[in-house]
Amino acid sequence: MWRRSVDWEALDWMTKNCSFASLETLNMGLHGVSMALKPSTLVEFLWSLPPLKGLILTGETDPRQFKDWIRHHAPTLRRLALEPEESCNSAFDLEHLMILAETSLPLLERLSINIKRTKGNSDEVSIYKMFGSMPKLQSIVLKLDCSDWSGVLSRREKHQSPSDETYSLAVPEDSIVDFWQRIWATDTRLDAHVRSLHIRDALINSAVDAKLAQAIFFTIQNGKPARSLPLERLEIRPHGGCDFGRPLFRFSADWSAVMQHIERSWLVQRRYPGLGSSLLTVNQLPAERLGKKCRLPKNLKTQAEAVFRKVWSVPAGAEGDWQKDWHSFPLAV
Repeated sequence: MWRRSVDWEALDWMTKNCSFASLETLNMGLHGVSMALKPSTLVEFLWSLPPLKGLILTGETDPRQFKDWIRHHAPTLRRLALEPEESCNSAFDLEHLMILAETSLPLLERLSINIKRTKGNSDEVSIYKMFGSMPKLQSIVLKLDCSDWSGVLSRREKHQSPSDETYSLAVPEDSIVDFWQRIWATDTRLDAHVRSLHIRDALINSAVDAKLAQAIFFTIQNGKPARSLPLERLEIRPHGGCDFGRPLFRFSADWSAVMQHIERSWLVQRRYPGLGSSLLTVNQLPAERLGKKCRLPKNLKTQAEAVFRKVWSVPAGAEGDWQKDWHSFPLAV
């Protein structure tokens, strides 16, 4: 049903004039349709339907509307897929999902959702624990949004000093604070600035290895209430590590290559599904990254190396190989 694109006028008409009393599953694509034109239409339509067993919304869905309709379908949902197009407000954060602390999804078995990666902090961990509170949830596809639009400032919000434009990563830093404040790229049309600290955070968010994938699995599993079904399958797909706003900044090929290398997708699942075994298999999945695959440089350029080594230092006794020296960072306890 409307897998490619919805007709908003038809949707509004059906909300007011139709009954779908026998409908159990809705698969609706919102591609190419601006939610801002009439954001209430989707919510009104979902409320006009009977409580569904399956709901798949792809495209231009707005996480801020989640709280406005989830209660209506929560008691009956067995499958929920919320896969918005990538944009500055397409990912779910803890604020968007707090409604789940008050709304039970007792029958939900399969979940696919795009959440904001926040360096594994307490907010991100709270989201994983919230998923664990769903007693029958056994399969999850997590898209981890690593993008960062905080460097995109309007002219009214611009607070950089006149000397900002003269910063150079090539000169020795006076302090670690000054180093992280140095500008990497500027788009004068948007008054947008990407500083070293944005690169640092993107590296931390994008670095997803097998250890982190397992940690996320166990965080969700450990949130399970007594007598609930165990988590059987977790698919993790990070994306957006080099997205600092539109139009895209022109970075050196080094950063595209680094993000491509560390932004890894994983499938974590129980070795013997359905038997309650604690043994897991962890397999790397092919990347879903769009565009041309970058060739990995043997050595990073001096400016990129400076930032990379602030995040991951050369191991003691080693010569230093950026392709091997990276690792994920632990989740907040």
